[in-house]
Amino acid sequence: MGKKNIESEVLNLKRELANRYVYVLGVTFITFILVFSFYMKDPVMVYYLIGGFFSLLLPFYIVGNNYDVLKVVKIFIIVMPLYNLFIIFRFWNISVCSLIWIVTLPFWAYTFFSKREVVFFTVYAIFLISFCCIFAGNDYFGYPFNDLEKGRLTDAFILTVNLIQIFLGTYYKSQIQNLKNKDIFIEKKISKPVPVADKDLQLAENIFEKIDNEVIGNKLFRNADLTISELSSTIKVNNNYISKAIKINGFDNFNHYINTHRVVYVKDKLQSDELKTMTLMHIYSEAGFKNQSTFNKVFKKIEGVTPSEYIQKTNTKVS
Repeated sequence: MGKKNIESEVLNLKRELANRYVYVLGVTFITFILVFSFYMKDPVMVYYLIGGFFSLLLPFYIVGNNYDVLKVVKIFIIVMPLYNLFIIFRFWNISVCSLIWIVTLPFWAYTFFSKREVVFFTVYAIFLISFCCIFAGNDYFGYPFNDLEKGRLTDAFILTVNLIQIFLGTYYKSQIQNLKNKDIFIEKKISKPVPVADKDLQLAENIFEKIDNEVIGNKLFRNADLTISELSSTIKVNNNYISKAIKINGFDNFNHYINTHRVVYVKDKLQSDELKTMTLMHIYSEAGFKNQSTFNKVFKKIEGVTPSEYIQKTNTKVS
């Protein structure tokens, strides 16, 4: 998977998270509209929530996926807390639970944006919370009914909704981080971290060509007991030169280089439906892995997914 593909997948995950968040928030708006219509009977809140639903959420449902997700999310998490200020002020004398919509701002910034923007939204959240603490409690905005029992019910619902949203954010952040780790691995693999003179670089390339001829051409990587010393004897090149040539060509070390070709061999077999005629154990053993534990660990490190996840993805694409 290329770097651009990884960036695209990260963006798709963020868009998917934004869509899930909007749907959960839509259910929340509708639930509270019904609550304030028939249970707590506050017409002011009913009209305010209907206005919020049509102005803040309905545009998302209309445009679908045709929007700049990062720009829209940034605007949304700036505007949404401002919209919530009236609700916070109105229920301040009964409950401060509505503050949770502001408290979670840094979490959403962490999920979608850079560290610098997390700092901005943290300061923004602190400012809004301070503003509420100073100015809330005004009778003009206050909720007209002092019903603590009903207040506890709405508090429980607010906390439940926010826990669901935090779970979604945590899950998608984990998926995004896995892709970013893969991105870092690709950058590391294609970089050439060993500074060398042109003369040494040419020598390293010549040595690496010899290494490739033996390891790939003669499938030497399939030897489970292959060592750098054995390769050194085969191509008549010093161990240190082999290690340097491998590093210059983007691999961490000899084992990383060999295991990469073993994984490529396994992937080729899997993509050619070899699993229908032989077991996975037979394939990875044929590639040069001694046991399943080592195979799983190496495959996950190089591909970013487990062998079973890769097989599932491959089968899905074929289907």
